[in-house]
Amino acid sequence: MRAEDLIPSRLPEVTRQAVLAPLIDHHCHGVLRDELDRARFELAMTESHAPSPPGTTHFDTPLGVAIRRWCAPLLDLEPHAPPGVYLARRSELGAEEVNRRLLAAAGVGAFLVDTGLDEPGLLTPAEMGRLGGAAADEIVRLERVEREVAADGPSAVDYMDRLGEELAKCAARAAGFKSIVAYRHGLGFDPRGPAGAR
Repeated sequence: MRAEDLIPSRLPEVTRQAVLAPLIDHHCHGVLRDELDRARFELAMTESHAPSPPGTTHFDTPLGVAIRRWCAPLLDLEPHAPPGVYLARRSELGAEEVNRRLLAAAGVGAFLVDTGLDEPGLLTPAEMGRLGGAAADEIVRLERVEREVAADGPSAVDYMDRLGEELAKCAARAAGFKSIVAYRHGLGFDPRGPAGAR
């Protein structure tokens, strides 16, 4: 099924064309490379690290309903297929084919992929682009670079030079940088560098 087949026919043509225009996903993460059992799939549906409360499922959340409504037809299922049927079809097709279908149907012309997550098994920006039929570039998370430099244990004197060198290497390959300082600490921080910083 094509993305245009999912758009209601009663939409005005100008709206239809706007909805079908290629998008730039300016902030995404790599999707999971491997097949997922139900427990892992449900955890991937939330930012929580806890399973749903007893007697419930993450498939009952707005996201779960949206997945079954919009993703199920892309896997040759009826909209709102039951969770077990949806997951069985994903398993039957295999992770790479599912990722290809879903990424391609998103209508994204370019993925800008934040590679700063610690989740193992995520597709690289190049893999996202290949499977999605789109351009793809990396967005480097500053905190991850800093953490990797600090983990090497440079002396305090060498730390800033090493960090600058690593950031320069990243700048040569990446489309941009991002920080999660506001996510971790809120917006009430002073963005100026320390006095005397170069």
